[in-house]
Amino acid sequence: MTQTPPSDDSHDGQETANRTTEVDVVDRQILSDLFVDARNTSGQDIADKVDVTPATVRNRIDRLERSGVIEGYRPIVNYQTLGRVQVLFICSTGMKDRQRVSNRVSQLPNVIQTRELLSGNGDLHVVGTAGGTDGVAHLESELSEFDLEIEDISLIAADGMSHDAEFDTAENTTPDND
Repeated sequence: MTQTPPSDDSHDGQETANRTTEVDVVDRQILSDLFVDARNTSGQDIADKVDVTPATVRNRIDRLERSGVIEGYRPIVNYQTLGRVQVLFICSTGMKDRQRVSNRVSQLPNVIQTRELLSGNGDLHVVGTAGGTDGVAHLESELSEFDLEIEDISLIAADGMSHDAEFDTAENTTPDND
């Protein structure tokens, strides 16, 4: 399988954006296990599944990090337990330097994610957090100062993630018979 890392300011420019990285069954197992639980998965756990040494797993993880396939490790925060709500702003940039606008918007204190879409209205999605309706209005006001139009605002009821099944090895894709 070939993966192309996204192009943004956190990478070493166009060179990284234009490279692809080949991954094999060992890399797929590493990616799958790290995605499911990076904090509690050891190199030994992964090594046992794919019959390699823990040193090989560490070397593979280092290579995946250097090549930009693995960009980082982040906690999953439950904002409700902090008394905050997540808010999705669907914005349109009119295609004028969307990446520059996204980078600037992502620096706002309560913005936790931006997603750039390649075309159409709503080409920039911004997820932020707020302590209530006043916080939502404040974040909306801050976004209005950028070169974009807010098309829609929605409170996020739940936010889930699942790993890419393409990274599962044959061992992981067999159904449980318990």
